[in-house]
Amino acid sequence: MIEGPEEWAIFTDPDVFGEVITYQGQGQTPAEITAVFSAPYALIDGGPGPGVATTQPTLTFGSEQLTFTPRQGDQVTLTQSHPGFPAGTTLRVADPQPDGAGLIRLILERN
Repeated sequence: MIEGPEEWAIFTDPDVFGEVITYQGQGQTPAEITAVFSAPYALIDGGPGPGVATTQPTLTFGSEQLTFTPRQGDQVTLTQSHPGFPAGTTLRVADPQPDGAGLIRLILERN
């Protein structure tokens, strides 16, 4: 089992899976953190219809990197390009999901 900030840091290391992200909390000074960005496939329920295929951008990082608690409405700026998300893209935090063990997963949305 992966536990603690030291072990999570291995995964968010920019030389492994991570990248540097600029995190702008509301009323906070911008912070550079290392995190793992992904934009997996998502299907939005269309009710009786077929639904809509899209991506669900997420950001995962160790909570010790921020001196404040992430909140809905905060913003993150990507420094690397990803399919459909060029470098410099700014996304808004829709749903912060701390796991209680030192890892935070943010569900993101376009501004």
